[in-house]
Amino acid sequence: MQKGKDICKALKEVRQQIADANNIRYQPCECHHKGDCSGTCPACEQEIRYIENQLKERSHKGINTKVIGIAASICATMMPLVVSAQGSKCNTTSDSVVHEVSQNDLQVVDWSQGRRDAVVIKIQFIASDDKQPVPSVSVQLLGTNKHTSIVIDGYFAVKVPINGTLRVSGFGVETKVLKVRSLLKLKKKIVELEMKRYIVGEIAAPNSERISDSDSPTSHVEKNK
Repeated sequence: MQKGKDICKALKEVRQQIADANNIRYQPCECHHKGDCSGTCPACEQEIRYIENQLKERSHKGINTKVIGIAASICATMMPLVVSAQGSKCNTTSDSVVHEVSQNDLQVVDWSQGRRDAVVIKIQFIASDDKQPVPSVSVQLLGTNKHTSIVIDGYFAVKVPINGTLRVSGFGVETKVLKVRSLLKLKKKIVELEMKRYIVGEIAAPNSERISDSDSPTSHVEKNK
């Protein structure tokens, strides 16, 4: 099973739902990557930034943005992948938040680059407000082209140089930069991420003005009106 490709496809569908709900011109670019991938790439991140910028522009122009159900959509599209990867049933209730990261069943991503001072970091990303696991975020080792996506209950395990720095980003998440040394000092092995806030609901723009999507990625094909 090509898990990375399936994750990428699921996230594209979520982005399409958000774009359609907010009248944003968007069509996912076709992936030409051969073989499996981590589930995210620079092209995917460009699409995320494009949609985020469009939501911000609409908010600034007095148009409330529709993002209700995003978390549910992500869970619905990701859960089959999670179940397949874990080979077990998943509990999605509020009681399923794990405050101690299990050392088992976590696949460690090796970004050590052969360094002898490399350490293994195992943590969980949760939202700072409701303490729920944050799925579908991207983690990059700064100074390199190494990056991966997280989908299994916010868990992340990596072998990385002790003086390394990780960058965490994703749709609806405030970008956070983390020093590996600081992660080693965490007792609960949990990192809280600030969630970006958009207004729920939608109102008509003044004089039915349509906002220009002038900053749409060049790889996107404009939808037919």
